[in-house]
Amino acid sequence: MHRNNCEFAGYADAILAEQGVTVSPVYWSDRDDWTLAMIAAGLGFGFMPEHTAKHPGVVALPITEPEFWREVNLVTVRGRRHSPAVGALVREATQKKWFGERAKALSAAAAE
Repeated sequence: MHRNNCEFAGYADAILAEQGVTVSPVYWSDRDDWTLAMIAAGLGFGFMPEHTAKHPGVVALPITEPEFWREVNLVTVRGRRHSPAVGALVREATQKKWFGERAKALSAAAAE
């Protein structure tokens, strides 16, 4: 099963090809619930975040090797006041250690 607009499209294919496995998607969907229903019906398998793989008849198995991860950026306008909710999110995100390091603040010019 293939999720349309999946940010990992092709990523797993290359890893499987290294192992001598070729996979060709037969069904595509924009909706995770439809993809999960097709998987539950025995029409195939899919790669998706663990928290989305909640459906009767579907078993989520963790992939530990290789590790799948993504980079997420939090972008705000320097000097602009935030709402209380956005301010709390920015504070938490910048105070947390990500992969053992503090978040990095970049200017727009440095990010280009």
